[in-house]
Amino acid sequence: MEIHFEKRRMITKFLDPALNFAENERVTEIRVDPLTKQTTRLLHFPIRWAQKTDLGEIVERSLEFGCPFCPQMIDMVTPKFPTELTSKERIQRGSAVVFPNMFPYDTYSAVAIFSGEHFKPMAEFEPQLLRDGFCASQEYLTSVQASDPGAPLYHTINWNYMPLAGGTIIHPHLQIIAGSTGTNYHRRILESSAAYAAANSSSYWADLIEEETRLGERLIGKVGKTTWLVCFAPKGIIDVMAIFEGVLTISDIKESDWMDFSRGLSAAMKLLDSRGFYSLNMAIYSGQGAEHFWTHAKLVPRALLPPMNASDINYFNTLHNEVLTIFEPEQICAEAKGFIEKA
Repeated sequence: MEIHFEKRRMITKFLDPALNFAENERVTEIRVDPLTKQTTRLLHFPIRWAQKTDLGEIVERSLEFGCPFCPQMIDMVTPKFPTELTSKERIQRGSAVVFPNMFPYDTYSAVAIFSGEHFKPMAEFEPQLLRDGFCASQEYLTSVQASDPGAPLYHTINWNYMPLAGGTIIHPHLQIIAGSTGTNYHRRILESSAAYAAANSSSYWADLIEEETRLGERLIGKVGKTTWLVCFAPKGIIDVMAIFEGVLTISDIKESDWMDFSRGLSAAMKLLDSRGFYSLNMAIYSGQGAEHFWTHAKLVPRALLPPMNASDINYFNTLHNEVLTIFEPEQICAEAKGFIEKA
């Protein structure tokens, strides 16, 4: 096992006006992702948790524009699948519906809505509702693979929840993407996972779970066959990961595993809601069938930081490809355990 949690402490000294200009110091922590080696900077910056936001005005305004995903509109304005992809015009599972994305991100691109509800608060997503959305998304990806087995190598299921996270439609929905060109991050984790396996003759994901369990610092807990942890070097202000143990691709996920994941996700969303977050990004990254890579999800809340409602995205993210965070992963993990235990 070669999992290393590397961090560097950088100390800055200055004459502090709050201490009558006596010398003071601040610590900046630089953490290195144990798989990709990308760095994240943890600032020890005093800040309050976000306050609850009244979303009523945002929801009402969204209805003024009309919603293509609401029940009275979906049959009229959303597209249908061609017969060469699936015999179903739209894929349905429970209240979830999947249909083609009219503005595709790759060769295969679809949208999955969870239900007919135009708005659902973060803390009110029931596991069954989430499960049906993911199962319907999985059926689409399985159909894609069957119809074009040689082409699409990269499969992901993605979520922009609410406008703050980039969601252009309030109605809760997933975006499903499959194609031969993966994103920069997806390609990197696949390549890094393969390199780790070649160097260590073991799975990075199995080793990560074992080491995080041993340390007990960032492991939130297990829900069925999914392991939940807070990432050592987060890709956002908070970064929660769920690993489908031993599952190589999204198509391999069993319905019971989707339910385990949905229970954990529902609990994680309740945690974020309890701290004033009302928006998030999520991605599920599929492997390509190789033993070295386990399918997993990452969940990052989005926020306007008090007191000036500053964006959580800044020049470090956009121009340096590096994340800044003010929340210690170990602290977040400690708070998350109570929510996962109730899942």
